[in-house]
Amino acid sequence: MEKTIKNIFEKYKTLFIIIILIGFIAHGFALSNKLLNHDDVSALFNKGATFESGRWGLAIMEHILPNISMPWFNGLISLMVLAISVCLIVDLLQIENKCGQILIGGIIITFPAIISLFSYMFTSTSYAISILLSVLSVKLFISHKKINNLFGVILFVISMGIYQGYICVTLLILMILLMKDCINQDKEFKQIIHSIFKYIIEIAISIALYYIFTKIINIILKIDMYDYQGLKDMGKQSLIGIVKGIIRSYKIVFCIFTKSWNALVVGFVMKLAYILSLLSTLILAIYTIITNWKKDIKKTLLFTLMFIALPVAANILYVISPKVNVHTLMTFGNVIWFILPIVLYEWCSEIKLNEYIKYFIYILSTVVIIQYIIFANESYFKLYLTYENAYAFYNNLATRIESTEGFKKDTQVLLIGKYEGELLVDNTEHFKEVNDLTGILNNIKLISSYSKEEFIKNYIGTDFKFADDKLAEKIKLTKEFKDMGIYPYYDSVKKIDGTIVVKFSEQ
Repeated sequence: MEKTIKNIFEKYKTLFIIIILIGFIAHGFALSNKLLNHDDVSALFNKGATFESGRWGLAIMEHILPNISMPWFNGLISLMVLAISVCLIVDLLQIENKCGQILIGGIIITFPAIISLFSYMFTSTSYAISILLSVLSVKLFISHKKINNLFGVILFVISMGIYQGYICVTLLILMILLMKDCINQDKEFKQIIHSIFKYIIEIAISIALYYIFTKIINIILKIDMYDYQGLKDMGKQSLIGIVKGIIRSYKIVFCIFTKSWNALVVGFVMKLAYILSLLSTLILAIYTIITNWKKDIKKTLLFTLMFIALPVAANILYVISPKVNVHTLMTFGNVIWFILPIVLYEWCSEIKLNEYIKYFIYILSTVVIIQYIIFANESYFKLYLTYENAYAFYNNLATRIESTEGFKKDTQVLLIGKYEGELLVDNTEHFKEVNDLTGILNNIKLISSYSKEEFIKNYIGTDFKFADDKLAEKIKLTKEFKDMGIYPYYDSVKKIDGTIVVKFSEQ
């Protein structure tokens, strides 16, 4: 293993550096500025939800990585880990063309799921490690040594323990490798079938161990998993639910044509690039099927079936969870639709006029990377403006509270209701293309979030004594509260029964 790692480093050190550079161009603003969404505000000094969300691996990361959401450190380490993952993926897929390697890496490192990852800076390094472990598990799964297979299972279990959404990474790489075997003249049909069952067993054991381990931990610690995005119900899918999940997986591939699904493909240029990428993939796949059909019908049929099943692997969460609510962070598998043309071209390099096809695919991939770089910087700039607006808002709010008659050091403070953005400039219209990207909030959502008290404490630097919800419910019933104005207007900050109340809304 040590020799393998050394060989990969020597072979791909240039690729590693180039991916880091592309990563800096795309994500450098997020690394050099402290950008915030509602979760990062709350988890400034921790890793967020761990055991209660089935992410016990994050609890392990708390003892390995700093529990401070530091953009430069966390971001840099994340970029390096992701670049290593890219090198391993390129090596696994046996992409020999240097331009192809760079384009695959560039698409992966700029994909919206990675933009979303960097918007949650407090977990960015942990999630990057989860991706790396998923890729490494493939390296070990395909080994003929049982001890390596065992370590592959362990790494895959830990990857799921950090973040369940990267199951698709392992599945997709394994399926592409099997597709590669199907057109490899040195591989027999029986060998491929054996590999399929071997991988199924390894993945099944990994998932079973993850569930068992998670259950044991929750019983010992007396923790109930909360229903985050439907992941609590993973593995509880009915037969009808599985069928619906499979159908939904295919719909996702095509619904991008009609709407911005989780901001993966937005704007005319990206939609056109996506359509051309799918068409290129389909044409190259059909060509591969036709040229290999007479050579070995069974292997070619198997290739076709696995190609058809790729959308299911990319969106596997829909299949294994009946209530899953997939957001951008969980859509990493859909990067496959942009890198498949490069991979398939590598397999079909003997095709006539291959130079023209190669140039087309490479230009298309370059356009995708440039568009995603622009998209990433727009996203981070929006998050920067969101932070600046929220900071100004809470700074004014703190001043209003402190200047309220009767305010003292130990006076309790209540923020009641959900602020509707009165007098705030909504910049949504200027960032239409990034509005559906998970983690990139607008100013109203950040100010109205559950973590407003942490924002005041950590970013305004004022340690108010916030009262609990029980007192809030009691004060809501008083006539004094009902007669108050709505913030920021007159009489919206008032002392009631010894507590300074800020009324954001009636409820």
